[in-house]
Amino acid sequence: MRRLCQGGEQVAVMVGPAGSGKSRSISTARAAWESAGVRVRGVAPSAVAAGVLSEQAGLSSETVARFLLDASLGQARLRRGEVVVCDEASMVATKDLALLVTFVHRAEAKLVLVGDHLQLGAVGAGGLFRLLVADARTA
Repeated sequence: MRRLCQGGEQVAVMVGPAGSGKSRSISTARAAWESAGVRVRGVAPSAVAAGVLSEQAGLSSETVARFLLDASLGQARLRRGEVVVCDEASMVATKDLALLVTFVHRAEAKLVLVGDHLQLGAVGAGGLFRLLVADARTA
């Protein structure tokens, strides 16, 4: 959890297979961030995955598509220092993941990408998450 909460990166990567405790870890990190006054929100590639993230990690969550649409219309106002957790990140198309990184970067917020790079990939062109897993200091 120190790695995610105190690593200092604007984009942090957490990887692990299904059932390894990623959601429980995110719940712990969420509690730490919120106790420090940091707002945390979740996104995921599908409504089902967003629902699971909400339930298991206690995060208000929505689909990546909804977030990107709202952000492009100026309606998803990220605050400086806010944390956005993207669950099932390996299933997010590279184009959408890059756009998500752009919005988070502009807001001077933090993006935490969570997933399993060995799992089924994105429906659209993918591979960015796998590259980040290989190149980042991954938790």
